[in-house]
This record gives sequence, structure tokens and C-alpha cells, in this order.
Amino acid sequence: MSEINLYNGQIIVNTNYLIDNINYLKSKINKNTLFMAVIKANAYGHGINIVNNIDNIVDYYGVANILEALKVRELTNKPILILGNSFEESFLYAYQNNIILTI
Repeated sequence: MSEINLYNGQIIVNTNYLIDNINYLKSKINKNTLFMAVIKANAYGHGINIVNNIDNIVDYYGVANILEALKVRELTNKPILILGNSFEESFLYAYQNNIILTI
């Protein structure tokens, strides 16, 4: 059976525009306010490596689960907050990798 592509759209992220947009948003908030980049679901399909392009302008990251958090932890030392459910099995991994769980 041949593979059928059911998706008829494509998004291409220009990282220069992304950086400009983040900087613009940050210019509109109090300079003491921390900025979280929510990159759950593999950065909404754009790839978790987008962290490499924005790490110097964001304060912390939001992800969906422990697996995403561990991938992001490989790329940055900044705080990571899991926005989704956290199960008991993930507590030790979160503790060992300095990942914040939502309760």
C-alpha cells in the first residue's frame, strides 16, 4: 500500500522573524517580567531544535510532558515547566534534571 499525504499545508518558520517577534513582545511587557517560550508538541511541529535559535532571548520554556522536557534539557540549562500532566514515574527524572512540574 502506498503512503498518502493527507496534509495540504506547510508552515516554514523564518527564525529571524521569530526572534524579531519575541523581541517585539518583550518590548511591550515590563522588563522585569520573565518570558516563556511554549514549545510543546515538538515546537508545534517546527522541531525542538528551535531552542538553539531563541535560547539567548527567552527566560524559560514550557513543554507538554517529561519526554519533551528531557529533550529541551539537552539543549539548554534554562528553567523548563511541564504544562501537561505529570505522572509519578516522571518525578525522579524531573528532579534529576531540574524540571518544574505543574501540580
